[in-house]
Amino acid sequence: MIRKLIPILIFVSGLIFGLLVAIITDHYHKKQKSKAAYYMAANYYEEGRYDLSAALLNQSIAIYSKDYGPFYLLGDIYKRKGNAKLALQMYKMALKGMENENKKMLLDRQNLKKRIRELETIRQD
Repeated sequence: MIRKLIPILIFVSGLIFGLLVAIITDHYHKKQKSKAAYYMAANYYEEGRYDLSAALLNQSIAIYSKDYGPFYLLGDIYKRKGNAKLALQMYKMALKGMENENKKMLLDRQNLKKRIRELETIRQD
């Protein structure tokens, strides 16, 4: 009886392993595509092409929304364009995304908090 179950157990464990590999691989590829869009957006930002940069950042977020970088840079774009409300929203989303990151993100978190305070002060005036 047990001998008959062994091939079935091997088959089922193979299916489970295959599904896990597929899930991990899909997650990895989404993250890489998102990063590629983010890096292209950062280059366009440096060139002053803010609308193109914002479009790529929105694509990056649509692909993989767990990275804080696209939200941070979108906040910079909106701030530069004078849209304090959207900049504040993006900075807060970036800060939320950083909450699970490690300590080397501390400086970025401090800078974001400073920018949020600045924009909240402007909005209250």
